[in-house]
Amino acid sequence: DGGAGQLTVASLQAQAVTGVSSGLITTTQNEVTYPAQKGWYLPLVYNSALTGERVINQASLVGGRIVFTSAGMGSTDPCSSFGSGKLVELDAFSGKMLNYAVLDTNGDGLVDSTDSISSGVIFTGGIPTLNAVVNDATRKIVNDSSGGVTTLVEAAGGGGTSRRIMWRQIQ
Repeated sequence: DGGAGQLTVASLQAQAVTGVSSGLITTTQNEVTYPAQKGWYLPLVYNSALTGERVINQASLVGGRIVFTSAGMGSTDPCSSFGSGKLVELDAFSGKMLNYAVLDTNGDGLVDSTDSISSGVIFTGGIPTLNAVVNDATRKIVNDSSGGVTTLVEAAGGGGTSRRIMWRQIQ
């Protein structure tokens, strides 16, 4: 960033949510042109509407992918512990949806060509939190605010190039 310390939306590549259906979320696959652009961002906007969804937990870097959960309140009561959210998994360097299936979307216990390509899964029974990544990054343990625990089967990470990764909310 040239030492200036200024990071603006104009200096980042936008990614966008392209679909939310059948329990899955999909996003764009826009390239980031480094060094002209300083990174990427993903607004949590669905069908051109802001829903109040937020990222309230720390993101994790797993096998060259950035993994985070979001929280959306399904109630007008801001103190409600119930709601919904998503577990999102993207290429860490570009923010793109990966071009191969990452999660076991058909429930057969394997990640292969019969699974849908997606950027993540939707949780409707409570606000999700990523608790653990285990078994050489092939399982994710997610709990939610209703007390549910979900184990997600996923493809092993691709590694990727190690670079400085920064996660910051832009206001």
